[in-house]
Amino acid sequence: MKLTTSKRALIEREMGIESIAAGGDGLGFIDLNGKRRAVFVSDTAPGDRITVTFDPNERTLRGLRFALIASGPSRVEPECAHASECGGCNWMHLSPATQQETIQHLLQSAIPNAPIVRFHGAEQRSETRTRARLHIGGKLRIAVGFYAKRSHDIVEPSRCIVLHPVLEHARTQLPSWLEGASGSGEAQLALGHPEKNPRPVVLSLDWKVDPSAALFSALERAVASGGLKGASIVHEGMTRPLLIGDPTPWLIAADGMPLELGVGGFAQAAESANAQLVNQVAYWADELLGNGERRVVELYAGAGNLTTLLAKGADDYVLVESDSLACGAAARNMSARGLVARVIHADASTFEWKASTRLLVLDPPRAGAIDVMHRLVERPVRNVVYVSCDPSTLARDVAILIERGYELRALEAFEMFPYTSHFETVAVLTRKR
Repeated sequence: MKLTTSKRALIEREMGIESIAAGGDGLGFIDLNGKRRAVFVSDTAPGDRITVTFDPNERTLRGLRFALIASGPSRVEPECAHASECGGCNWMHLSPATQQETIQHLLQSAIPNAPIVRFHGAEQRSETRTRARLHIGGKLRIAVGFYAKRSHDIVEPSRCIVLHPVLEHARTQLPSWLEGASGSGEAQLALGHPEKNPRPVVLSLDWKVDPSAALFSALERAVASGGLKGASIVHEGMTRPLLIGDPTPWLIAADGMPLELGVGGFAQAAESANAQLVNQVAYWADELLGNGERRVVELYAGAGNLTTLLAKGADDYVLVESDSLACGAAARNMSARGLVARVIHADASTFEWKASTRLLVLDPPRAGAIDVMHRLVERPVRNVVYVSCDPSTLARDVAILIERGYELRALEAFEMFPYTSHFETVAVLTRKR
């Protein structure tokens, strides 16, 4: 299998794949000039026997191509016909059991001496994604799809098995919705309000150049035809998106009610897995606070996805979010539920919570929340629930708290993205008395 190319002198060796490394590649070892060296090879499985070609001069040895000699017990035939070329799902060749075991192992390895990881598997593995990020480019025609493995070439699959059927249909229609336009960028497809069946589709475009009249006309036609509920367009330098129709994304929240999201903002990729995660965060909030006062601060709160359950019965609840559109959506979501929460438009990384706060909940972006960790050391909150999409930044941040008197009580992994090496984690910490 060809992975990439190199102009340098390459060598080929036979080796076995021993495990899956952080990042999702297979890991094997060779003897090179008397030294045992690790080689990382994508699309391989534990137990595989391969011949691999690599550049011996690279600091980190990565397989450029490999040939499979014998399959290991963890390898399965990919369900997707485009798995060998599309970079969207890097674990399509691994058995579900191996995917789940590897997630637990990677999390346990990232945070040594941590509690046993409790794993929450996906209830359904295909047709679950209720959001999709697509890349757009091309010179002779607009191409819409996913990046190929280890390149920015665009793969346009005939079918994507992980997308919700409504989004999958919209994905195939998107090139026609952009007909006549020129440019490149990223598109995010999401579902609209759940009161309609089938649910409508909304589109957010991050365009690399100023939007043209042709682009507006194409999207206006798509909205008028009913294919799209609405679209938003942003490009560099814009402070607010340009709107066509109603591009508001919605999800069915963990409480079963519709949750309005900020246009173009963040949301979890699958509704059913999101409900698993939110319910478990709420469980830990109840466990930590018991019958005491529920004084909670939630950082990086978005439109209130976690808040829908956490704010019930709260004595004081503060929701902090830097995106103004998400703040507006959060206020409306709380009002629709009769929940009392103060929505504060602020930078979560610098927000100062009150000394009376009993629980701090945070769901930061992939870069983590190192500034919040340092302030927790200076201004401690007894209970912390940290939701993370990146085990390396979570490990870094948790280590800061553990060094300064916090105990890691629980680690819970959620298979939010089946067929990939990405997952969500909930870490629960309490400050020792």
